[in-house]
Amino acid sequence: MFTGARERVAFWWESCGPLWKVAGMIYAIFGALTLYRDNFMSPEAQKRYATMTLLPKIAWSYWVLALVVIFVGAILEGTFRAYKRSGSPSQPLDPFLPADPLNVLNLHDEWHTLGDRFEDGYHPQAYAMWEKYDDDPRLFWTITGCGDTLKNQSLLVLNEEAGNLLLRTPYFVNTFPDIAKERDAGDRWLLALSKLTNAPRKQTGMGVEHGRHSISGEIKKLPAVSSLACKQLAAKETATFASPPTAISQSPARIEITNLTRRVWPLERHGFTGAEYYIDIFNGSDTESLEGACVELVALSPDVIGFLPVPLHIKHDDYETREFSINPRSIRQIDILTGPINHPRSQKEMIIPHTVNRERFPLPRDNYRMTIRASARNATPEEAVFDAWIDRDSELRCVRVRVP
Repeated sequence: MFTGARERVAFWWESCGPLWKVAGMIYAIFGALTLYRDNFMSPEAQKRYATMTLLPKIAWSYWVLALVVIFVGAILEGTFRAYKRSGSPSQPLDPFLPADPLNVLNLHDEWHTLGDRFEDGYHPQAYAMWEKYDDDPRLFWTITGCGDTLKNQSLLVLNEEAGNLLLRTPYFVNTFPDIAKERDAGDRWLLALSKLTNAPRKQTGMGVEHGRHSISGEIKKLPAVSSLACKQLAAKETATFASPPTAISQSPARIEITNLTRRVWPLERHGFTGAEYYIDIFNGSDTESLEGACVELVALSPDVIGFLPVPLHIKHDDYETREFSINPRSIRQIDILTGPINHPRSQKEMIIPHTVNRERFPLPRDNYRMTIRASARNATPEEAVFDAWIDRDSELRCVRVRVP
């Protein structure tokens, strides 16, 4: 409710900032001159240059002109600074103009990844129900059919993520500007589905509630329809890029081990808790995919496993997969460690989630140094070293260390 007012006041404050600075500078100069007059001039000079002696000698028109110049100049300068800081006004995106090649590649990958997530873990018969009242132009949506409330909510969040990504997609913003104006991200995505995939918003019933007439309907097989729409948008973003092939500099595939992230499993979701650490594997190339990528634990000190190297688990994948590919400027995440937190229903021991399934067992409590190598068929391997331990509060800890 107050967001617009806060933004307006913040813009005014930034715009008028130079005015306060100019006024402060004038006051400081005047104060310095007054200090010099009162402390270093003779009594006769002090009387001659007294403030009330000089002011009447300056015509009022000069005062007005000086104040107007200072005020207008300060406001214009402040507005320009606020404009530059907040970015220039948004312009319509033209899908037929050359796009930023990196942005196109990122959008293509993001839509493909999002499409895979819609297909992963959701009941294929999940659907979106809508209801429309005769006195309200909006559609009211409900996601259901996933089997339980938590999964329904998870699918709803994924719809919102897709709806937000639509606003970063030039093809969609220019082709469907009316849907792009929809404020609710989830509704934006569900409205877009029928346009993108021709999936019918099938009417299933009519009713009267508190004197209000309504019609209702549904979009069936929501995960599959959403996945198809994501793949179509990925293809559209590839087609949007109209620059010649030489616009993207050819750079070799480059594998990098980047962020180390800690995550605590939510107790209410799993019935137990614990901590996990995972790393990001990043392809730094602008144009080349990484093929046959694999991440392995190649050294452990003390070595309580005894048959290194072992492949590590690819996040969101099964424990049978050991190789993967990474698109340009994209990441895959690799689990490297799980263990306890200070909670009675927590996992108790430290485990390295490798994919030699029959030989995966808890590690004795100790301080460990792990060396992890990321490699691919068309890239130079990279290694990273991590120290891991369980602290005195029974919390799993892991840090990356730089080894000379």
